[in-house]
Amino acid sequence: MESMLNEFPNCKVLCVTEHWKSQEVLTYLTPKNFKLASAFCRKPNQGENTYGGSAVYVRRDIKWKENKKQVQMSEEGIFECASVQCSFSNGIVVIVSIYRPPSGSFDLFIQKLERLLIDVSRDNNLVIIGGDFNVELIHDNPRKMEMLALLSTFNLSQTIFENTRAQSCIDNFFTNITDWQSCVFERHISDHQAQMLTFVTQVESNIGHKYGRYYSQENKSNFLTLLGYQDWSLIYELGREDVNTQWNIFINTYSGLFNQSFPLKIMLGKRVDNKIYKDPLVKACKNKLDSLLVLCKYNPQYRELYNLTKKEYDTLVINKKSSLYEERIASSDNKNKTMWAICNEILGKNNKNDHCLIEGDPIDIANYFNNFLINVVPNMRDFPKQALDFQNIFYNNCSLYCGPVKESDIIEAASCLKNKYSSGEDDIPICIVKFSINQIKEVLAYIVGNSFKYGIFPEQLKMAVIKPLFKSGEKDSMNSYRPISILNSFSKIFEHIMCKRVLYFFNTCNIFSDAQHGFLKGRSTQTAIFQFTKKILDLLEKDLLALGLFLDLSKAYDCLDRELLIKKLERYGVRDNIKKWFESYLSERKQRVQIIKNRVKVKSNVCKNMIGVPQGSVLGHILFIIFINDLANIIDNPMIALTNFADDSNIVVGEKLVDDLISRTDKYFDKAREWFNTNRLVLNEQKTNIVVFRTNRSRKDIPTSVPLINQDFELSTYTKFLGIYIDQFLRWDKHIESINKKLSKICYSFRITSKYLSLEALRILYHANVESVLRYGLMFWGAGNIASLFVLQKRIIRLIDKMGFQQSCRGVFKEKQILMLYGLYLFECLMFLHKHKYLFTGNNRNFVYDTRTNNINFPIQRLTLSKKNPAYMCIKFFNKLPNELKVISNFKKFKHEVRNLLINLEPYCINDYLEC
Repeated sequence: MESMLNEFPNCKVLCVTEHWKSQEVLTYLTPKNFKLASAFCRKPNQGENTYGGSAVYVRRDIKWKENKKQVQMSEEGIFECASVQCSFSNGIVVIVSIYRPPSGSFDLFIQKLERLLIDVSRDNNLVIIGGDFNVELIHDNPRKMEMLALLSTFNLSQTIFENTRAQSCIDNFFTNITDWQSCVFERHISDHQAQMLTFVTQVESNIGHKYGRYYSQENKSNFLTLLGYQDWSLIYELGREDVNTQWNIFINTYSGLFNQSFPLKIMLGKRVDNKIYKDPLVKACKNKLDSLLVLCKYNPQYRELYNLTKKEYDTLVINKKSSLYEERIASSDNKNKTMWAICNEILGKNNKNDHCLIEGDPIDIANYFNNFLINVVPNMRDFPKQALDFQNIFYNNCSLYCGPVKESDIIEAASCLKNKYSSGEDDIPICIVKFSINQIKEVLAYIVGNSFKYGIFPEQLKMAVIKPLFKSGEKDSMNSYRPISILNSFSKIFEHIMCKRVLYFFNTCNIFSDAQHGFLKGRSTQTAIFQFTKKILDLLEKDLLALGLFLDLSKAYDCLDRELLIKKLERYGVRDNIKKWFESYLSERKQRVQIIKNRVKVKSNVCKNMIGVPQGSVLGHILFIIFINDLANIIDNPMIALTNFADDSNIVVGEKLVDDLISRTDKYFDKAREWFNTNRLVLNEQKTNIVVFRTNRSRKDIPTSVPLINQDFELSTYTKFLGIYIDQFLRWDKHIESINKKLSKICYSFRITSKYLSLEALRILYHANVESVLRYGLMFWGAGNIASLFVLQKRIIRLIDKMGFQQSCRGVFKEKQILMLYGLYLFECLMFLHKHKYLFTGNNRNFVYDTRTNNINFPIQRLTLSKKNPAYMCIKFFNKLPNELKVISNFKKFKHEVRNLLINLEPYCINDYLEC
């Protein structure tokens, strides 16, 4: 070991497992310049070797302290650990060395590990846990999944991803440090290879001042008062067709009053801390505490009073923090983002995601970004332009007419916008527009009405601010950043009112294809996945193979051809002044890039964007699904099905023989590719996935690749469609694993926030972050093995209710009025059936509604597929409901009654009750 340390002179800490020594021998064998800081040694067994054990050695120049409480959690043969906390120049790091004997109980080990992790995480320190766990940590297995899920709930990540003993990885380091490097090397000390973890933490110095606006209640009231006195008569005196001048007068006046009421100021420190420590009660207690501290130095009798006052002060600070955090959660539209922001504040972490990481002059970087984004689409569309035959597109004899815009339209449009503080070029956030909407609704209705009537969209609203956010990869590469487009807040009001009129017209004329499920009323990702899985199961029921062709478009919204879009809109019935309005809306669009470098905002030059629909707009999604609507025309066979959700498209092909399946797929892939080329969209063939779906008992030989249009495509065993992983046998293990990882991270955030938030605030976070994750697509994957997710759900419930980590949750779900996972699965199935009854009743030949029993009969032929069929499960659960619930037609009432039924049942009896 000393020869190894000579090669790595910067080594600060040594973690040793399975040392086989006593405490005395370990101390005697301490390497040079190190000291034995902590150790667990087995008791001698009649002169035999003690085996097992763990130890931590620390360099003598490092300050350290043994965590005796954690060492005492050890149990011989089950969980053997040594633990220290080391003080480095940049903070405290807790280092734990663990040995798990292979013969010991894994369940007991997990219990001990969770207890240790709870103790380690109390002070939110940096943590490194290393050791020999005798659990295979590369290849998938149940023990690996359970252990990694537990560690993820404490924000600890695996660092070693190669073999450490023979052909297995059973030794590892887990840490919450973000900047680390690891390696495995051979030292011939034992039959295991050694692992090394290198980490560096540094405090980033901030340059420049951060500017912002204070949106206090006083400032808001002052703004409303100024708007109330404002005279807009100059706008009404102009000609009605002079929309641009009308808008310029309005926005210049509004912006002037906005800047007067909310001036830019230097943001000093954290606003949360300022509010806490400026509170009168906190300040008074702090002054008293400071006085007692001085008195304690001269008279020890004040020590007890000082300790009591210190507890009182700590309680006041925590209570004040809690109330401020709860206010933020209650007023937030994005509970998940707010929760993580609070976590980072508690942990003292800064969000660096919005800071540009590229080195160089900020203005040059911003301009380079802008030019890159403007040119990336033209460079992609290098294929020859083809003429589009518009005769194949449905021609609508009716024309869209936009009636007068009322003040109620303005109020409704504003109410649909999210309360955000992000702002476009005018620097006015949406939340302030919504706050002041009653003062400006009349003049806005007048200008928006004129805009629609004369087909003019205000020029000032055509500017987009692009903020590049780092995703992953090389920090100097433009492709490693995701461009976020932010439009002016008032632009969304124009768009929302027009969007409502367009959707009403298209739905009334029944123009949208049945294959499209995106952004349309009564359709969703759930209906898209339902249609997709139903087609596959129908084919499997007929003993056919089903091939899923998942098409991926590159920068779909940015590539959309505006000229083709206008022509399609005209054929669908958008004509005259409304057509002129869309032409005005899409033409002369501008953009500039804004980056933050050294806490200073820098903007690029303005560039014109001649292609695509505006990202971040209300209309962008609707215009795209209108543009792609005629893609459904390529399907002319009942054995083929197309499913669309905006730019996500898949084609399902069914055939009995593999060769016929490939031949037919080749034909429709060629059709799809030709359609995309003609419509100037870029099909990303590298990301196009192909999966052959079949039963796990199928004996048909499936090739590893499929030749399509003289190109071989590798067959995938699974794919991700609309956020759900689907595998070739319609099993859900992969998706459940992804949910497991996501919930583990959320569980960690609850560990941090639960110390400061009330039960009610934690319930809000639970429904926003945990239940929403569990509910998404649950009616499809809920038939899988979801026991591990139920364990995580109970773990989070214990954190919310501040229970012990092994305390039983029996009765807690019912008491807190929270659906357990199995009940949530039944609830989602029943809600889908009630909301989409047209898919289960009526003219659908597969389902028969019995008016005598109010049951829905489902003549399924192959019972082996029944559990995989969401329609079958929905009907099964519906038929088990009490008759008085089946006949409820009102969705809200049905939802309320069913939820009460499932909550008030003993949660652990739900399975038996509905014979799941």
